[in-house]
Amino acid sequence: MVQIRIVSASLQSPNLDLLTAVQLINGLKNSLTKFRSDDNYFTSLYKKVLEVCNEHNIEIPSVKKRKISKKINDSNTQYISTDKKSEMKHFVYFVVLDDLLNGIQERFSQETLTLITAFGHLINFELSKSDITTLSTTFDLSALDIEGEYNILKSLPDFNQGSSTMVIHNWLDKLKKNDLSKSFPNIFKTLSLFVTIPVTSCSCERAFSKLSLVKNKLRNQMLQERLECLLMIFLEQEMATNLDYEEIIEEFKILTPAIRCLEL
Repeated sequence: MVQIRIVSASLQSPNLDLLTAVQLINGLKNSLTKFRSDDNYFTSLYKKVLEVCNEHNIEIPSVKKRKISKKINDSNTQYISTDKKSEMKHFVYFVVLDDLLNGIQERFSQETLTLITAFGHLINFELSKSDITTLSTTFDLSALDIEGEYNILKSLPDFNQGSSTMVIHNWLDKLKKNDLSKSFPNIFKTLSLFVTIPVTSCSCERAFSKLSLVKNKLRNQMLQERLECLLMIFLEQEMATNLDYEEIIEEFKILTPAIRCLEL
């Protein structure tokens, strides 16, 4: 779905805005819930599928008659569809949407979204009492210590405010380089733990998912440099599509035979 692709691309952005991420996730949840309850959307989708099948001469299978189980435990459902449309709706369409909603809910629970909002307010210097309570409860820290460190941190000129994940990484770098992690142990701990939650680690997880595609059974032995180059092509597809292949071939031709030899 287009909505999922848009949200996924936004969450993988290095300059992800935390407050915007919460809005995108909630918007995606509401959109999928609406798709499940809106019969008009499924009807429109089913018509498009029929048009594609007719255009490519794909035969639509008929509904198979199912035998009703005599015992409840013998079947996951007792529902029997009378036509192909209702069968696809209940056994494919609803199943996919439910899996998507459950996956989003499991990955981005309300507690996680509340925590993301609290960190968005923290790095934007708009921390409220409820945000402090959320941070102290989640990370088992003293609310008074967090509030005290936060008030001092606001007065320091080196810490720029914002609401993107880049601000969090900049804060962590400054706390480590200037040896301020000992002066602000609670803030440093919360920021260090926060960068590991799903909404801030989507780009890293994308690399792990692509790794299984690149390093398969046919490419199980390769040098680290070649693996990194192949991963770069997979991960940065926008950059890869803009490469000038003729220029690359010409550059390869002028290399000496020793350099031209590829190490696999």
